[in-house]
Parts: sequence; structure tokens; C-alpha cells
Amino acid sequence: LCVIAGLFVQSCAFTDSVIKLDYTPNYSVKVAFPTEIVVKKLSDERGVEPTLIAQKGVVHKTSGRYLSEQEIGDFLSDGIKATLSQLGYTIVRDGGNFTLSGQLMKFDSHGIMGFWSGALEASIQANMKLSDDKSNTIVWHEVVSGNGRLESLQMDGDDNRKEVTEKAVVNFMKRLVESESLKNVLESRQTGTTARGTNQSAAVEKPEKTP
Repeated sequence: LCVIAGLFVQSCAFTDSVIKLDYTPNYSVKVAFPTEIVVKKLSDERGVEPTLIAQKGVVHKTSGRYLSEQEIGDFLSDGIKATLSQLGYTIVRDGGNFTLSGQLMKFDSHGIMGFWSGALEASIQANMKLSDDKSNTIVWHEVVSGNGRLESLQMDGDDNRKEVTEKAVVNFMKRLVESESLKNVLESRQTGTTARGTNQSAAVEKPEKTP
């Protein structure tokens, strides 16, 4: 069963769809002061099914759902580990210098109906914190958000939800690792210096390859 909202079509709005979300970090510059970090699974505080990507529906939500093959908390935590590892940090199970953890507050996407076409927006929000394992104190915390958007769509379906969600994930990871306050804390704790407003080891994304 499909629902039509203007010219923006929602496919199979009352059934569940399982989507395999993918994320691969794309950074080339290593941090100047690598360290060992424990990354804990993000606790899902949304109060919904832990695999829920979004509820189906364009104008109104339906009983259909977009579900991930993997729990969202695990998916994001794995992505954080991969990103930090590519930047030069060593990810350990325990006994690290720092522990990065967080609470997932929002992970959702929704359709926006237009006159001739529609759009999709996805958003992520997590309350992240970094603990110094030597002093057993929280040394950094920040609400990190990620957003994605697709324009000029005629169909709201699995592929589009996957794409817009993955855009939001990329944006979330970028904002996390490029947080100046996080980088300053990691650097100052290792060098014994006062955190600075700038950091020369800023994460730089590789330019996208042109076909």
C-alpha cells in the first residue's frame, strides 16, 4: 500500500523496511598527539526500538518503519572508532588514557512535501563526553549534531532514506572530530599545556574523487 502526498510518493508506508547503513571515514591528516581511547557504545535514550532509523510517512507518520540491520548505538560507536583510528588514535577495549561515551538523543528523518517535488531531512543529536581515565574525571562534554538533506525528490523510499541518513552520519562524525574544544582537551592533557583556541592538527577530509 502506498500513500501519495501531492507529487511526493511514499512507498509501502505501512510495512517495515530494513536498511543497511554504511559509513566509511575519509580523512588523510593524522593528529599531532595520538593517544589511546576507549569508545563506549552510545546509550540510546530515544525511547524507541534501538534499530529505528525513522517512522514512515510524509505528512503524517504511519505504522511502517525504516529499521537498521544494526542497533543505532552500535552503528554510531563503530563509526566513531573507525574515524578516530583513521586520524591516528589507538582504540582500545580498556586501559586507555581517555574514554569517549555518549547518549543518543535524536536519530530521525522526515519528508517535506513540496508543490512539484519533495525533500528529506535527517538529523542526529548526541550528548558526548570524554573522561580522563587517569584522574577519573570528565574533561569534556558537548552536544554534537549532524544533519543531512536531499532535494527534488519524487519518491520517499528505502534508498533515499539510506542516503539522507548517511549524509547526517558523515556530518555528525565531522562535527565530533573537528570540535576545537575536544581537540584542545586531548592535546593539553597530553602535553601539559593550557588548551588553546586553535589546533594545527585539525582533521582534514580527503577531497572527493571526480569520476
